[in-house]
Amino acid sequence: MQGQTGAASVQARGIRKVFTTGSTDTLVLDDVSVTVDPAGFTCLLGPSGCGKSTLLNMVAGFVEPDEGEITVDGRRISSPGADRGMVFQEYALFPWLTAAENVAFGPEGRGLPRAELKRVVASYLKLVGLEKFGDHYPNRLSGGMRQRVALARALANQPRVLLMDEPFGALDALTRQLLQEELLRIWLAEKATIIFVTHSIREAVSLATSIVVMTRRPGRIKETIKVDLPYPRVQSSREFIEIERHLDALVRAEVEA
Repeated sequence: MQGQTGAASVQARGIRKVFTTGSTDTLVLDDVSVTVDPAGFTCLLGPSGCGKSTLLNMVAGFVEPDEGEITVDGRRISSPGADRGMVFQEYALFPWLTAAENVAFGPEGRGLPRAELKRVVASYLKLVGLEKFGDHYPNRLSGGMRQRVALARALANQPRVLLMDEPFGALDALTRQLLQEELLRIWLAEKATIIFVTHSIREAVSLATSIVVMTRRPGRIKETIKVDLPYPRVQSSREFIEIERHLDALVRAEVEA
């Protein structure tokens, strides 16, 4: 996942964003500054509409801030790039391509030689546990399997930063837990930088090294919490429950304000 140049640091400084619909201006993000360490796993947490996905899309290069800047290893982001991979909630697979062809899409576009392309595709399908399903089309795969393909496709480009927008939100509870465990296994082995948007406090505490809590709209940074618990994390432990309760109070205060 890291590629040849390793995991990257990400910095957002003084981000402000206004969306205009007709004659109405909506301030979505206001003076947001966040630092994500190389190989860190940062979760963005907050109430609906607080700008989590907008901030993620800015790191991806899909949306430009009105004020402030976002950098990857000091380089200002102004457009999408191969150094950043994105995994969406809705899978976003090409339905006319097999699982293997979806994974091959990025590396093939970079002109990877056929033998190397085949090796890369096989490697990443195996990494997500789908080595036997390469010839299956998305409509023949379960939701969890489609999300595994989407993850493999993002990883096959060897991004330095992996961006994930509620990737497990549409899955049932058991599949969600299994994919959380898979993602942790891959991240602990590969050590890329991950920025992960979620509405689930438990998911954030289970996965993250750092949790950025945002206020209700306009989104600002309310608190950043470092999570030093060892993996795999025991959700019934006193330390886990304490962090979970603290985060619940922070988010609840924004929702009920």
